[in-house]
Amino acid sequence: EFFQYLSFNEKILVGIAFVGAGVAGVAQPAMLIAFSLLFEQLGASGVDGVKIPMETMYEILWWMLGIGLTMMIGQWVSVWAMDSVTARQMLQYKAHYLKGVLRQDVAWYDLSHPEELATRFAEAMVKVQKGLKAVNMICIGVGMGVGRVAAFCSSC
Repeated sequence: EFFQYLSFNEKILVGIAFVGAGVAGVAQPAMLIAFSLLFEQLGASGVDGVKIPMETMYEILWWMLGIGLTMMIGQWVSVWAMDSVTARQMLQYKAHYLKGVLRQDVAWYDLSHPEELATRFAEAMVKVQKGLKAVNMICIGVGMGVGRVAAFCSSC
C-alpha cells in the first residue's frame, strides 16, 4: 500500500535504495574481517611484546578505509534514493487526498468536521513517511545479517 503510486522510475530508485542499503549493511560487519586480521597478528606475537609488521598495519588500515568508504557510499545512495521516492510519494498521496476531499458532496462538510481534516491529514502523512523510511532500515538490517554470516564464515 505504501508503493501504490510508484512510477517506473521510482521503482528503479527503490531498487537502487535497496542495493545501497544492502551494501552498507554488508559492509558494517565486514569490519570484523579486518579486525580478525589484526587479532591473528596479535595472537602470533612472542613473549617479549607485540610486534606487528608495518606492512600488515597498512593493509588493515586500507581494508578499514575501503570498508568505511563503501559504507558511506552505500548509505548515501540509499538515503538519497529513498528520500527522493518518499518526497514524490508524499506529493502523490497529498494530490489524491485533496482530490478525494474536493469530490465530496456539500452535505459531507455538514456532517463531518472539516477543521480536523488538516490535522488528520498531516498525521496520516507522517505515518506514511515513517513507513517509507522504515523500508530502508529493514534493508540495512538484512544486509547486516548477511554481512555477519559472511564475516563469521570467512573466519572458519
